[in-house]
Amino acid sequence: LRMAVENYLTTMVLGGVFERHPRLRFGVIECGANWLGPLMESLDMWLDIFPKAAHDLTLRPSEYIRRNVRVTAYHFEPVDTYIDRYPGVADVLAYGSDYPHVEGGRHSHQRFFEKVSRFGDEFLERFFVTNAQWLMPPI
Repeated sequence: LRMAVENYLTTMVLGGVFERHPRLRFGVIECGANWLGPLMESLDMWLDIFPKAAHDLTLRPSEYIRRNVRVTAYHFEPVDTYIDRYPGVADVLAYGSDYPHVEGGRHSHQRFFEKVSRFGDEFLERFFVTNAQWLMPPI
């Protein structure tokens, strides 16, 4: 499932969709987040090697993802490790729960808090509130 999301998002980023539509909002929900950091890193690397592969992009691929994309993780994922390895994912990750489904888990907000509280109040506000709000702006 995540490979389809990675392919679609790669096509959108490198195809210039977010360049042409800078206010476009793209959410990836219930696909996990283990792929996010490596994808951001990989797209930046490939653009460095093949700069003509991107059509008139003014930002690095990871910057489009940070600006235009939000991703929810499963409660059992080591999101703190993801942030340690790939600090840019902190701008993209958003709290989500699929409770009462089994993958939603019980007390997922507490489990996430225990993993990410060390990143401070600013990150907690983004993760639990503003990153998700950004996906659903007021009408």
